[in-house]
Amino acid sequence: MRTVVLAVLALLVTPSIASGAPFSIGPGTLPNVAVDPAGVAYLAYNGLEAGGPPHFCRLPRGASACDVALTLPVPAGTDTTSRPVVTVAGARVTILQHRSGQSNAINEWTSIDGGVTFPSQRVAGGNVPNAESVSGPNDSVLVVTNADFRGGLLESVPLTGGTPTTTFATLYDTSRPYNGTVGMIDGTTPLALFADLNSQGAFRRYTGTGDVNSEANWTPSTDVGFVSYPRLAGGPSGLFMISGDESSGLFVRRFDGTTFGPRVALTSTGDASEMFLTQDPAGRLQAVWSSNLADGFHVVHAVSDDGVNWRSGTVSVQTDDEPGAMRIAAAPDHVGVAAWSSRVATGSEIRVASTGPDAPVDAAPPPAPTPVAPPVPVFGKTVVLRPVSGKVRVRLKGSKTFVDLTTIDDVPFGSTVDTKRGRVELASVPSRAGALQKIQLYDGQFSLAQKGSVTEFALNEPLAACGKRSRVAAAKPKSRKLWGDGKGKFRTKGQYSAATVRGTRWLVQDSCAGTLTQVKQGSVLVTAGKKRIVLRAGKRYLARRRG
Repeated sequence: MRTVVLAVLALLVTPSIASGAPFSIGPGTLPNVAVDPAGVAYLAYNGLEAGGPPHFCRLPRGASACDVALTLPVPAGTDTTSRPVVTVAGARVTILQHRSGQSNAINEWTSIDGGVTFPSQRVAGGNVPNAESVSGPNDSVLVVTNADFRGGLLESVPLTGGTPTTTFATLYDTSRPYNGTVGMIDGTTPLALFADLNSQGAFRRYTGTGDVNSEANWTPSTDVGFVSYPRLAGGPSGLFMISGDESSGLFVRRFDGTTFGPRVALTSTGDASEMFLTQDPAGRLQAVWSSNLADGFHVVHAVSDDGVNWRSGTVSVQTDDEPGAMRIAAAPDHVGVAAWSSRVATGSEIRVASTGPDAPVDAAPPPAPTPVAPPVPVFGKTVVLRPVSGKVRVRLKGSKTFVDLTTIDDVPFGSTVDTKRGRVELASVPSRAGALQKIQLYDGQFSLAQKGSVTEFALNEPLAACGKRSRVAAAKPKSRKLWGDGKGKFRTKGQYSAATVRGTRWLVQDSCAGTLTQVKQGSVLVTAGKKRIVLRAGKRYLARRRG
């Protein structure tokens, strides 16, 4: 997903706004939107400034510009890779955003004058980076994680007036931490779903008694099969899941009280990673997704009153870049606002089209895309990288400049990958005829190499000189690290030792003390000079600095 600017599509019945004429509310990424009963939209998104502060826009129904536009203050020394959450209840507007750094907590900004000012700011929750969220019982917001190294986490965050919390529920261990999503079965019962590395999903639901932030108060896990970037949407019509299928299509499944029912196909050309599903207060399901077709990227809006019979159509076509991180919300009359982020040659745009509460009807089916074979790794030459979360950068072999990793692509050996603020899935092959192997890497910078059958990740972030005090040394970090999670012929190389995977989740960290290897799951073979040590889960080994 390429996200440089923030785009918004307002789904309005007002005919004065020309269809297909989007407008911009400013640079940003990862938007979220709420709509009040009068149709006023409240948008929050991450700014592109250092630290990613939340921006806020209030958009009256029928307007083509924000009547309130604010950049909210953030604690010094903090940053974020998490999407902000925005809620509205009468004149109260609340924004939540996880901030890493000094606080590692969920921060809350509150307005009591309809978003004109946000005088109240506090820490409301613990260290749970938000991937998806839903309004929960007792004036709370439930947030869940994606690709967190601790597993699949959920936290119930009390809004203004509630006591801040630092506790959260670990609903799944590190074998199933991906693409968390949460929805409400009814007014008091949340359900949370997570997937494993092979896109096999499972859910747990709250039992109805005890602290929501304790996993002991959630039912045992129930498997649901293949899911790709699932989203949940609950409301008067029940609880529904939208998901990508195994071949670039989208489907919907309804929760029947025990599990999710059969698939209802939506489209064969939808990008699951960018789609979203919501249910408006009157019970109408509203979905948005992007379809890459021969004439450009189609922004598709779809509606259904039962999750089985759907109406969908194109509301906008853009040729410069794919709409990303899409969101939609609607008022009780089904009129709503969708938001997405997108990069365009001329700068930031928020795109607006006039449409009624139903999805538009295409005059003719859009042309199918020309099939493009996905990239595959080449032994001794390239790997394939796919961004999982956060911000991942790559410095290609022979280049001096880092660029954002924005799509699945092949990267040559000798390149450097920066995952200090993100997570990446890497695919390689151990031989010319070898089977594809995948691993996820995060929280570090490394160079890529092929050493025989082993794909090697060498920590290469510049470090401050040990034992020296200088301006140059002080400007560089005193340690560097890399987490890995996967199976295959992979090795992480530090300054004084190397760790070869045996199927695990492990950390390698360089510092002035030496190279530390720590195993959370499985085992690794640590090589330090002539020493060879098998390190198992829960153990660590420090290869001390020589000289």
